[in-house]
Amino acid sequence: MEIMDILKKKIDTVFLPGDTILPISCLSSTEGFLKFGPGLRQEGQDVVAFKAGILRMKKKPLFIWIDTNQKRYVAVKGDTVIGIITTRGADSYKVDIGSSQPAYLNNLLFEGATKRNKPNLKINDLVFAKLIVANKDMEPEISCIDENNKSNNLGPLNDGYMFTVSLGLSRKLLQLPMCKVLSLLGKNFPFEIVVGLNGRIWIHSKGIIDTIAIANAIVSSEFMDDNEVTLMVKQLIESIAGFEED
Repeated sequence: MEIMDILKKKIDTVFLPGDTILPISCLSSTEGFLKFGPGLRQEGQDVVAFKAGILRMKKKPLFIWIDTNQKRYVAVKGDTVIGIITTRGADSYKVDIGSSQPAYLNNLLFEGATKRNKPNLKINDLVFAKLIVANKDMEPEISCIDENNKSNNLGPLNDGYMFTVSLGLSRKLLQLPMCKVLSLLGKNFPFEIVVGLNGRIWIHSKGIIDTIAIANAIVSSEFMDDNEVTLMVKQLIESIAGFEED
């Protein structure tokens, strides 16, 4: 049986720790194509869940994970996260990414950085970075450049406003264009947004009122269906109409 046939029957289904998702033998024809995300691991000849939640899937590339509303983020290699600088060293930073231990960030892992030209980040500055090392026995490491040494939207986040949401909502927001709330907000407000898979969101808009409205709409949308989100955004637009900022 093809792997997609197996997954289609299991997507959006609740799994408990120890439940088998699919046998490894099904991956022989797509080795290197299917990626596992949070909540899944290989045990013997099977891919099993080790967290309780709903199995989700994303295509291009094919990626499956267990969607759960756990509060603490567990670092996963390849995740993009928003971090807070907590310590400055001579050649590196310690960054709070919301996991059990801070991540290590070499100050040369920025686009264009050299030993003479390095970023000058301060305590409490924000960075959008990618996890390049994530192992329970090792300190997490993050980078602000991709495989081609380009920033690719990674790097320091200046100005703006950061707030936290559940890990499940952060993944939901990244499922564009299916994410209804971001689609509607984007049609009515000019703003920039960065979503970290560690449950942190950064937004930058033209003013305080818009920023607060966008943040509240995103947080409120978590357990709403599309019709409720549409009504909520409509009411939001009406409620702030006429406000002018200095």
